[in-house]
Amino acid sequence: MKLTLLFINTLFISIKYVLSAKDEGKYFELDNVDKEAYLFSLKDCSKTYICTKRDKGFLRISDDIYGCYYKTEKVDGEFGQSTRVDPDQCQFKGRVNIKEGFCYYTSNGGETTSTKKIKLQPNVLVYDIDVEYNRALTEYGWCDFTYADSDSNWMSKYLNNTRINQINIPGTHDSGTYAVDWHSFPIINGFRRQWGRTQSLDIYQQLMHGIRYLDIRLETNPKKQIYLTHDKFDCINKKTNDLYYLSNVFDEAINFLHYNPSETVIMHLKCDNCHFHKYNKDGSMKEKGDLKEEEFYEAIANLSINNSDRPYEKFYKDYFYQDNKSNELFPTLGKARGTIIIYTRGDYKYTKNNQTIQIGKKIDIPGMGSCDDLSWVSYMNFTYPATEVSEIRRPSLYNSNVVNFVNNFHEGCFPRIKISDYGNNYLVQDNYNAGLMKNGLLLKIC
Repeated sequence: MKLTLLFINTLFISIKYVLSAKDEGKYFELDNVDKEAYLFSLKDCSKTYICTKRDKGFLRISDDIYGCYYKTEKVDGEFGQSTRVDPDQCQFKGRVNIKEGFCYYTSNGGETTSTKKIKLQPNVLVYDIDVEYNRALTEYGWCDFTYADSDSNWMSKYLNNTRINQINIPGTHDSGTYAVDWHSFPIINGFRRQWGRTQSLDIYQQLMHGIRYLDIRLETNPKKQIYLTHDKFDCINKKTNDLYYLSNVFDEAINFLHYNPSETVIMHLKCDNCHFHKYNKDGSMKEKGDLKEEEFYEAIANLSINNSDRPYEKFYKDYFYQDNKSNELFPTLGKARGTIIIYTRGDYKYTKNNQTIQIGKKIDIPGMGSCDDLSWVSYMNFTYPATEVSEIRRPSLYNSNVVNFVNNFHEGCFPRIKISDYGNNYLVQDNYNAGLMKNGLLLKIC
């Protein structure tokens, strides 16, 4: 009986439908085109192939796919089940509208996937884009396209001279915690889920859904690895079944920006659980940590602004916004499109070859208290932007009793203006219990 059940399970194919592509478990059969066509991704999701032939073999148990193409290249060999995943298991690249006309097996044209033209301009998911030929790989093949109006490219609607502090930018708190409850015993998972998880999507998926500000909390370990954390809860990357390393976050953001060059991604780095060596005044070791503080900053630089890898048409380091010629804290979109803007809590800098290298720009956000009914004064009404901190802390329009009440006991529940090192005003508030607030509060860098 067990052998019979095993044999039946081996032959069983779970079928579901994704738009016009039939999901056969390890590949898509493109059943909206009238020629034979299949779509699958490699197990590491590094490439997605479109293929022309399938061989299910004797008793339909081999199910190999061949006659495949990757962009313009013909790929030799057959691909069995152990080497494939269906494309939905990987990160999609957005949505497009297919232009009227033909779609192809290769990104540079050639043989069409159908004898009939596409006329309805369907809106479909994208699994790859060849920017050289401006074609997208979809469930119809490689097609001419226009970008769909979606969350993945909403910044394209803003003019280049718009500064990023002039936009209400959607962001997430503790952005890397979608799998903080992964890799533990059920009871521990439940505790970590309750107290540690603030997100349900990974970084790439958040970006695809319109998020552009990421709150990146960092931790170190004795191996000198840098990864995401929520307090002392390690963040996990489900795609790698390992820690959610800072390098993973950079990779996902760059992958997103490659396919959405109109966007910019803001990353705010904070060292939440970093263990640096501590030294006495005479330079002797006081307490051994994971690494030197400057080693930590240099390691981040080597992952980002010093990284000469070339994942796409430009170098990795060129995906990071760098402006050494001015003290602009908030650049224009025209300067920042297609890049990651790094802000840091504290100075992230190190010295090498007698040169001081800084990563990003510093924006420190003060911690705030809980805003419950006892500490919220609904009739207080402050005007922004303010030019002096005193305008927020001691507004002259209110009597001294109210002002002293707010300043001495409940100041933490109101937004503060911080005058930056670069001469800009910005409104910040963080780490407060929004669920207990009596009234809504607009939070914005301004």
